[in-house]
Amino acid sequence: METKQAAPNGALLKTIEELRTLEQKNLRINRIKLICALTAVVLCILIAIVLYVNVGRITRNINDLTAAVEETGTNINLVAEDLQKIDFELLGNSVQAFADSGTETIQQIKDATAGLDTILGEAQTALKNISDINIKQLNESIQELHDVLQPLANFFQIFQSN
Repeated sequence: METKQAAPNGALLKTIEELRTLEQKNLRINRIKLICALTAVVLCILIAIVLYVNVGRITRNINDLTAAVEETGTNINLVAEDLQKIDFELLGNSVQAFADSGTETIQQIKDATAGLDTILGEAQTALKNISDINIKQLNESIQELHDVLQPLANFFQIFQSN
């Protein structure tokens, strides 16, 4: 009978050992859960302190933001009212009239300066002809003409003196 009792004691010891191992695992898991819960509580407390310290500034910022949004809305309404006052058809007609008068003015300038191209061409031809004149030869021809006409001039001076 002793052998029969030894077997259940060995199984019982093994079961007790398994239970003890499971209990240690559960204890570790519970410790980890406790640390996580404490960390979460500490973070919540820190967030609450930061919010408490900054609640006045946050409130002012929210009030400033609200005022800015209201002012922007008012400005948008004013701009919308101003835009409604604009007569876009009249504006379009005015722009068209301005563009038309500008086109007419440009055409008038073109018409007025159309003859300039011809005049400039003729002036350019005249300048080319002037630059083609051989001044030295012209001076020599004038001197020769003077030499030829000088005796004739002297001859006629005789008649003018009397």
